[in-house]
Amino acid sequence: MTESAIHAMHGYIATRWTVVDAAHEVGMSRTSFAERFRGLVGPAPLEYLKHWRMTHHRAKVRSADMAA
Repeated sequence: MTESAIHAMHGYIATRWTVVDAAHEVGMSRTSFAERFRGLVGPAPLEYLKHWRMTHHRAKVRSADMAA
């Protein structure tokens, strides 16, 4: 469940995700998804996504700097 949502968020990083969108991606209600995600991953879904986006973009910038 959580793995599928994370895979979708990673695969479509530019999407304007909401908790409802991620919950629908895995066939759950918003509340159940958010609680389960937090229980398994730690941060809330959108906090996780924000951190992932920053990590992803930081790696891209570093890679571009190395290539220059």
